[in-house]
Amino acid sequence: MKLLVTGANGFVATHIIQQLLDQGHDVVGTVRNFNKQPTIFKELTYVVTNLTHSDGWVEAMAGVDAILHVASPLGHENANDVRLIKEAVAGVEHVFEAAHIAGVKRIVMTSSQAAATPLAQTTGFIDEHFWSDPENPELNAYRLSKLFAEQKAWELAQKYKLHVTTILPGAIFGPTLTANRSSNQVLDQINHTRFVPKISLEVTDVRDLAALHLLALNNSETIGERILAKNGDLTFAQISRLYGQRPIILPNSSLKIAAKFVKNLRALVPMLGRSYTHTNQKAINYGWQPRDAQQTVLDARNS
Repeated sequence: MKLLVTGANGFVATHIIQQLLDQGHDVVGTVRNFNKQPTIFKELTYVVTNLTHSDGWVEAMAGVDAILHVASPLGHENANDVRLIKEAVAGVEHVFEAAHIAGVKRIVMTSSQAAATPLAQTTGFIDEHFWSDPENPELNAYRLSKLFAEQKAWELAQKYKLHVTTILPGAIFGPTLTANRSSNQVLDQINHTRFVPKISLEVTDVRDLAALHLLALNNSETIGERILAKNGDLTFAQISRLYGQRPIILPNSSLKIAAKFVKNLRALVPMLGRSYTHTNQKAINYGWQPRDAQQTVLDARNS
């Protein structure tokens, strides 16, 4: 098959591309400019597109059998920037509308658990039927961008009669195929301090996430489905111990105070006191075999 992967220089996309090439597929990757194209893939065709513009998307899909829409704006600089929402939704609009024009029906899209996030005090297991409330005050602009982008995807899937599957990962970690370390920056921060908040992360291994995209692509039963992708739950303290640290757990009040002055900590505050967890049972029922989350963290560290 000939496949289009959007955001080809990204952490998740590079792993998807690697696995597609290993399976013998012909792959086209989109990048914002040619300076962004990864140098690790010699057998890849790159095209320049932008999530915020319609130019080039239809042409990029010439002869394509299916699309893996992975590209979405990142919230590293400012997770509360409302422009993230506009860009993520515009990206879905341009990709899905171009697919309709180009006659490409099959799309597997990377969403996020942020699109299925309840209030922190919620208990029990959350599955794919749950949708985040856009009025939830605990959701920043980055998380809302995931919600609104996926909602737009299902709206356009119905409008254009597209065969869509969405994949919803948690905190994505794992070995990097490029020099970019931003994907594992939370782990790096934990590794460099003994003081950690009382927070649990729902860990998704990037290699298993890529494999789930391919599994969904090749299984027509996943069409019309949302699929949660999670390897397991690890607290910051557990991760710290895996890194050989003896963590000191911060009181919740200390994190809240620090977050007023340190921008990168603000996204953690809504996670305090969280007692719910997402279930990956649907993915497993489709044949997904996620590795242990502790191994994910160790492999990310070693990379």
